[in-house]
Amino acid sequence: MMRFNQAFEVLDHLIEVYVAIGSTYERLINEVKVERTRMLLHYLYDKQQENTQFLKDVKLRMPEALLQTWIDEDIEKSIINSSKQLYVNADITTDDLMEHVHDLHSQTINWLNVTVSVIPNNEMHNQLQNISESLNQRYKQLVQAVNRMDDM
Repeated sequence: MMRFNQAFEVLDHLIEVYVAIGSTYERLINEVKVERTRMLLHYLYDKQQENTQFLKDVKLRMPEALLQTWIDEDIEKSIINSSKQLYVNADITTDDLMEHVHDLHSQTINWLNVTVSVIPNNEMHNQLQNISESLNQRYKQLVQAVNRMDDM
């Protein structure tokens, strides 16, 4: 495994993580039998699509020189493996599903924050810090929306 990566590789991997998690939600839609949980999975899938597009847009706007920044950090493959290996009971509740969602989000943000902490380039450090904060904000909004759904 390569220890040094360029910033574009980190962003590409982050995009891969969100695509993999979205694919997991899409797969679970067909495996879950509880209608409320299936509705939640559709919602989660749509939100993953939005997050993926957000990351692609950020990467497109980033200056090429920043994308070439070298970072002394492994690409964390275990998050994608965790999402691919996520299997749930057909009768899983929305609360139990949200625990899995929280775990995947936490793993992703923790890895991203570790990566941010080792970036020597101040501008790239700030860019990834902003991405981490944006993804956290998006997650908080998702949780609030899910809580409102549960109140219905």
